[in-house]
Amino acid sequence: MQELLSLAAVIPTLLERFDLALASCESSDSATRLCLCRDFVQMLTQLEIWEQSYRHSLPRTPYWVKPSDCTQSLNCTPTDISNTSLWYCDVFVANAFTHLWAFRLICLVHLEQVQENFLSRSQHTPSMNHTFISQTCQEGVVELSTKILQSMDYLIQDGLMIYGPISMLFPFKAAHNALRLNQSGNQKHATWCHMITNRLICRGFISEDLVQ
Repeated sequence: MQELLSLAAVIPTLLERFDLALASCESSDSATRLCLCRDFVQMLTQLEIWEQSYRHSLPRTPYWVKPSDCTQSLNCTPTDISNTSLWYCDVFVANAFTHLWAFRLICLVHLEQVQENFLSRSQHTPSMNHTFISQTCQEGVVELSTKILQSMDYLIQDGLMIYGPISMLFPFKAAHNALRLNQSGNQKHATWCHMITNRLICRGFISEDLVQ
């Protein structure tokens, strides 16, 4: 986990560069924007490499799918993704994967925004296919947000006491914000996320202003 946090320590700098580019959208040059786009791609690649290495280092399966306890009111069918939870071998592995997915989510959301806000068609290059990036970002946002939402049952279970609920705040907020921004999200994802939000608020794990 510490290695992951060290790797992700670069992300705040990328977000600061993104904010600066957004604030000076008219004056910032295309090379700067393209460099920012490529740096987000590089960060995503490094996070993917870390995930593969971490998986190989674990002596057993890190997580598996089981029926969810909290989606009965959605009238889900057995094949609905919101009707399943991810269950982990231990809370440390759960924290590692949910934080990894949150870091990847943040990069994907900002990468798509760089592509949409800064890069015109005239700046397309063979090494930077923006249509592909946009589609990949949207698909990745839904996939990673889904995994984080599927992890909530495990992280807020009573047996973990405060360790799970405290560690789930950052990943959950990342998933909540990403789904709210992502245009390819569907109504069932929004309903699912809203239901989990209400459950966390009722149990006192988060406050309403956290997800505004």
